[in-house]
Amino acid sequence: MRSFGRRSQPITEMLDTSLHERRRVERMRVTEFRQAYERAAREIEQTDQVIQTLDALRVELGMSKG
Repeated sequence: MRSFGRRSQPITEMLDTSLHERRRVERMRVTEFRQAYERAAREIEQTDQVIQTLDALRVELGMSKG
């Protein structure tokens, strides 16, 4: 469960992302957009892997995030 900002009740329902998905599919038909999207997805994945590796090393060394 997540809560955002000043809300006192956690958000438990799923968000409707169907419009976003339909728009993404439509935009993926444009070659330039698809190439940029795929490049960004690869860069994000690489960054995520680096962060996960660093976090694992931090834990292994007994270091806190602070």
